[in-house]
Amino acid sequence: MGQKIPDFMKVVVADVPAATDQAVAEHAMAMLLAVTRQIHAACDAQARRYWRPMIGDPTRREEVIAGKTALIVGLGGIGQRVARFDKAFGMTVLETRHDTSRGADG
Repeated sequence: MGQKIPDFMKVVVADVPAATDQAVAEHAMAMLLAVTRQIHAACDAQARRYWRPMIGDPTRREEVIAGKTALIVGLGGIGQRVARFDKAFGMTVLETRHDTSRGADG
């Protein structure tokens, strides 16, 4: 069996047709960037008035999303926009549809 996923790492997925696709896609990108750039840790450090020196070791620096792979599950309005954003940031994008009977272009 696989490892149990901690509650703080679980992702809730919801269908909210009333929300604007652009706003939700931008929020998804903002969250991706916030997590990979460790914005929460930087805000905490700033509140403590701590500014860390430059980290010389690239393996200890914040993540960079360019070159990473994103999987977009669902190619509705939101998924299509997130895929475009990811590609603009230099990510490889894998996409899948809920209904695969329509094919890649359906």
